Amino acid sequence: MEFLQAQAWPGNVRELENVMRRSLLAAQDYTINLDHVRAALAKSPEAVASPARAFGDYIDEVLAAARRDELTDAHARVIETAERELFTRAIQQAQGNQARAARWLGISRITMRAKLIQFGLHPRQEQDQDS
Repeated sequence: MEFLQAQAWPGNVRELENVMRRSLLAAQDYTINLDHVRAALAKSPEAVASPARAFGDYIDEVLAAARRDELTDAHARVIETAERELFTRAIQQAQGNQARAARWLGISRITMRAKLIQFGLHPRQEQDQDS
């Protein structure tokens, strides 16, 4: 559990859910152990990108996975990760003010809202999940 808590899960918990699903599949009906989680995390480019790491290192890992035929959408993965981080930080720095964050990013408030929903960052979406 401490290992999972120490990881960066940018944007929302979708990355964590995906890693846990892959860990469960790897465990094959047995108890999930740290090795299963580490292996699943290593195959998850979105989960391994953390603000503390250089973005270039993340891109190198995604391209390496593509070279090994482990993924076919390197461009989409990198763009989605970058967008998720950008929107997460913008809405945090704007203290939840979507209009202000949208203005900073040079996009419409409607586009901002759609991206927040897409990345699981919209406050209304969080309330719906809690219900």
